[in-house]
Amino acid sequence: MTIDRETIYAGVSQIALTGLAGEPYAEGQTLVRALVDEWLSATQVDLSDMIRIGTADLAQALQNQTPVDRLTTLRNLVLERSVQRLSSRALQLARSVVDQPATSNEVSPTAQQIANEIDSLLPNVKALTDAALQQRLMRELADADLEMRFVIEGAKGLVSIRLNRYMLSKQTPS
Repeated sequence: MTIDRETIYAGVSQIALTGLAGEPYAEGQTLVRALVDEWLSATQVDLSDMIRIGTADLAQALQNQTPVDRLTTLRNLVLERSVQRLSSRALQLARSVVDQPATSNEVSPTAQQIANEIDSLLPNVKALTDAALQQRLMRELADADLEMRFVIEGAKGLVSIRLNRYMLSKQTPS
């Protein structure tokens, strides 16, 4: 299936950016593109279904919001997706060290890069006004940070609860 991204961007922009102009509209366009690109990166589902579901979910999330509130919601959604993607990468990298296809020394530069990305997202998460979302994303970043410290420190030290569960699942009963 061929996807016309510009048509999708335009359709989602119509839902999300009505009533915005100038700089807020330009920011909104950037956020819409990031969100749609995230939907389109989902390779495990039919893309037309993903666009349909994503658009319907977004329309529902933005329902009855002012243009300014819609822009804030878009910012939050894009930030949430960024944190989730980063958190997933961190866990995947730490698991590769636990499973030993990669050594800590081999992946330490990647772990440091992810740790830097965590540091760059942290101020945006701290600035969230939605307390529940902030708490959830802070927890994800904290888990990712622990996992990257584990990798950088040579598979030693504290680990996140999720990595600990993974490590326990890999142990064979004695």
